[in-house]
Amino acid sequence: MSSDSDTLATTRLALWLQTRFSELYESVPPPEEADFKALFYTTFDDNAWIYFNHEKMNEDKYLDRFNNWNIAVTRAEMDWKELIDASTSDSGSNNESGIISGFFVVHRYMKFRIRASAAERLSCNTFSAKIEVKPNASPASDGSRLRITELVITTVDRAAPIHFPGIPPHATELHRTS
Repeated sequence: MSSDSDTLATTRLALWLQTRFSELYESVPPPEEADFKALFYTTFDDNAWIYFNHEKMNEDKYLDRFNNWNIAVTRAEMDWKELIDASTSDSGSNNESGIISGFFVVHRYMKFRIRASAAERLSCNTFSAKIEVKPNASPASDGSRLRITELVITTVDRAAPIHFPGIPPHATELHRTS
């Protein structure tokens, strides 16, 4: 999906988070369960504080959310709207830890169709994530030891609008004169 690059931060932490979230949210159909869990657990710290729609939950419950979102989904795409590195003003150029916030929309295309095209669900997400280097953590596949230690995310799921072709004007006029 497209994104407005003027509103997306390009710091090391912002790009790391954008890559990780894209890999997690676009993993449809999910890869091998072990691979997906490895990706998930190398994104979040073991003791991460996760607040999903203002409900505190542990990593396993949040992982279950991903599994539920992917039921009957054939494809998912992320559309990044905002990505802000809030840590650059306070911590300078250290980029070893910081706070990244933003907004993204996930387009999920379902297995069933509506008027000859795949049914679509939209997931609008606003988040704030604290990222830290965890020296004792196992490195991810890219060698990174960055982990999300705190995540506050609000998600609203809804069906995408269905666009029906308009009724020709002459058809409504015929109906009124009959």
